[in-house]
Amino acid sequence: MLGHQLASIRKKNIDLAICELGLSIRDRAQSFEGPYGQVDGVYYQETRTKINGVPVVSTYNLRVRTPTGDFNVVTRNRTEGTTLGEVVRLSTPAIVDRALVQLRAGLTVDFDTVRVSSTTFAVKKGKKWITIPIEELAAFVVRDGFLLVDRNPRRPRIIAELPVGKVANINALVAVLTKLRPDADLTMPANLERVKSRASKVPWGPSTAATRWAGTPNKRTRFFLIAALPALALLYTIVTLPVACSLYGKEKKIAGAFDRVARQAEEHGVSIRGGSRSLAAACAGKLEAGDPRSIIGYLAPLPGEIDRTFEKYDNRAPRNMLLVSNERGYLRTCESHLPFWGHPTFLSSWGRIVGEVPTDWDRTFSYSRVPDLGRARYVVVAQLQELDREPKKSAYDQPTVREARYTADVIDLTRPERPVCGGTITYRGDGKKRPGYGPSPLARAVLQPVCGTGGKVLCEALARD
Repeated sequence: MLGHQLASIRKKNIDLAICELGLSIRDRAQSFEGPYGQVDGVYYQETRTKINGVPVVSTYNLRVRTPTGDFNVVTRNRTEGTTLGEVVRLSTPAIVDRALVQLRAGLTVDFDTVRVSSTTFAVKKGKKWITIPIEELAAFVVRDGFLLVDRNPRRPRIIAELPVGKVANINALVAVLTKLRPDADLTMPANLERVKSRASKVPWGPSTAATRWAGTPNKRTRFFLIAALPALALLYTIVTLPVACSLYGKEKKIAGAFDRVARQAEEHGVSIRGGSRSLAAACAGKLEAGDPRSIIGYLAPLPGEIDRTFEKYDNRAPRNMLLVSNERGYLRTCESHLPFWGHPTFLSSWGRIVGEVPTDWDRTFSYSRVPDLGRARYVVVAQLQELDREPKKSAYDQPTVREARYTADVIDLTRPERPVCGGTITYRGDGKKRPGYGPSPLARAVLQPVCGTGGKVLCEALARD
């Protein structure tokens, strides 16, 4: 009855058999078997998914409308997608013949979102139908998965841009329109050039099917978007200026506090008094407790003989650095002088705001490239006096420290003239190798004796390996 079977697709929820004269299709709820002339409508669309402009997967969707109901077949298999395309090819001749018979009888042929008669052309746009005389149909073409239609042959302008998956029997529709309006078929080079020559030449003029890039903003929208860019840039500038001023003030305040604390620590590091007692015993009861940010460490330049035992550019060497903590006890070291990028300028602050979307401005304000030392009250100014390290085993080896001794003073930044207390700090290594990031145990030892001033959070952070 249906002739020789050409191909078939069997899936979990649907079976499709394609034959020479018809098709057989069934799902869980219904079935249809008959010639292609009994098929009411065929919808076929291939959708390509791209990542960074590169196609990664294609989805093939076929919907068949029959007297018994609608059937949907979806696949990502290319071979099965080609098989679904055969349903469109084989059913088109019978649907075209049926449509031409209806047109000769003066009836309107329904292609779901498009209706065609011998005198009118109608397309559904949203909830409304746009109807024009068939002589007003200026151009039509199927390109990039869209049906594009123009009206007004004298000055063409686009009136419809429909995905082919929303048009029933798209191939039959094209065949019918070619029969009714052969001079509007843009697959013919002569028609294409004529429509281009008659299209509007002004930048804000309407698009045509000959020049339209389907799925993107039309020519008029693109023109107004480009024309609006200076106004949008001015508006964004006005919005970001107050925010940039606020960020600049915050960064300038942080940089000023850093400079003040580092300068006082460096001045005292030239003449550390120390003492014979341990720093923990000498400072017992003399420091007022605060949060982890209330006390920081400063490691003064090393004596010549000890300095030569470290590499020149060893950034973990305990010299010329500050040891600071945030409110959560996260420890970090930084150079005691403010680097060039640490000096804020209004343009740098504005650049940070402009470079972020408004939803990320809070994060920009919370992050500071320079440690905020505004809450610091005490500074442990220490200098390494004795160092016992294991010998290097290779040129790239980082020798572990056996034992070290610091001379240290604790100064109060509100009264930096005289140290609050002073003494010695002894560090004994455990022989373990540490990763090359974060403060070294040798540097952390500076704050260990007086960690109680920063509270339990600071003591736990210093004890953490």
